[in-house]
Amino acid sequence: MKKIISVLVFLIFICSFYNVYAYSLEEYCEFSKNKKILFDKPLYDLSSNSFKLYELESGYAIYGLKENYEFFLEGSYQNNSPYFEYREEELIYLGVGEYYLKRGNKVINILDNKKELLIQDISYDVFENYNISLQSDSFPNPDVTTKNPEDFTVINSYKYFQKLKTFPYNSKGECGIIALSILLGYYDTFWNDEFIKPGFCYDASNKYNSTISLMLGKTMEINSPLSDYGLDSWEDMPGTSYGLRDYLLDKYNHQYMGGGDIWGGNPMADEELKATIYDYIDDNCSNLRPHVSVSSGSLFFTHAGPKRCINEGYPTCLVLTSYSYGNGEKGGKPHVVVAYGYKDDKFLVHMGWDPGTLSYSSIVLSDLTIYGYYCLKYTGPHIHSKNMKIKYGNDIMFACACGYTYNDHAHNFIYTYNDENTHLSSCSCGFSDLEAHNWIILLENRAVPKKTKFQCTICNAIIMK
Repeated sequence: MKKIISVLVFLIFICSFYNVYAYSLEEYCEFSKNKKILFDKPLYDLSSNSFKLYELESGYAIYGLKENYEFFLEGSYQNNSPYFEYREEELIYLGVGEYYLKRGNKVINILDNKKELLIQDISYDVFENYNISLQSDSFPNPDVTTKNPEDFTVINSYKYFQKLKTFPYNSKGECGIIALSILLGYYDTFWNDEFIKPGFCYDASNKYNSTISLMLGKTMEINSPLSDYGLDSWEDMPGTSYGLRDYLLDKYNHQYMGGGDIWGGNPMADEELKATIYDYIDDNCSNLRPHVSVSSGSLFFTHAGPKRCINEGYPTCLVLTSYSYGNGEKGGKPHVVVAYGYKDDKFLVHMGWDPGTLSYSSIVLSDLTIYGYYCLKYTGPHIHSKNMKIKYGNDIMFACACGYTYNDHAHNFIYTYNDENTHLSSCSCGFSDLEAHNWIILLENRAVPKKTKFQCTICNAIIMK
């Protein structure tokens, strides 16, 4: 009897705070027919929208309210909501992943309690956009998305990121630049070959701190009969070099002001990512600018925004301040990744770590605090890429990710050293092209002056630098 009285006292106690309504343990909500409702609580944003939170036994559901109609927004079958421990306070809901407390004239982010904002400083245009999103939910476009074997919604060309191991090394905390390099390599390969100038080189330092001039983009070669050609036959993906990393850093880099003291390295948020790419495009492929747009944001709707971009078939950079991956390991410093899929509140990403391997190319992140996101959208014409070569026997020909192959015969190339940056690949049919050397280190001399011997694996040229 004492236990029953205690339970009743507890229910009366929690119901006394900010309209928390307890339920009989035999009641359910539409979200789950086998998880009983513990209590519900009204939520509000900072304009005129109302919501209802149902806390369940090991779960929760949040519904939007319009004209006495409840429509589902988000929920979990495993965990209570972030609001659970704060149910006695006044709660503010600003969209998926954006959970706040209202204290005086401030709102405080529950997932990152260092994030405090004055209510009068918040743009109400944000909430107007949010009202629109409530009326027109984002759904995956079946023409540009698919499901992977783990039931994640992914962009159609998601295997590019899963197999990508050719990208610059993050040596200085420049993860934003690495993410942009990965994006540019993707758009150059799948959308328009003009995103990265063919044959353009830039002096760069590799992970061994040896400086060498490198083409910004990397061309790959596969052994495959034409009948079997397709993205599934690509063992290595065309990517980008240290040259592109250093080119972006030296010429176009925008840093998050003051972020270096907090985040270290070369901090970039959504605005800095956007400014860097726009400057790069203006200088290197300005004809693409009319066909390029951006979807980005920070602080608010940073879970819903990236999902909407992926639903439209676009990979999206996430600026993370905290996250978990793998077996629950927590991320350390803030980091920028490229997301290409999602399921519930988990994102499938390329972390931009450990080039030359696939160790971090297909990582599922959970428990994310997303500070901001950046999505580059291209709507112009498709220009076939020459980033992939098909080799079968002694023959080689160029091929595009779309399936297009160059010329009606396979080239039998002879490679001739041209200069320190390039060699000439020429065919007896008259076709020729300058392409980057693929240098490997033969010998690293640590004496003074330091000299490193490189050899090109394609034309076999040897140089000392």
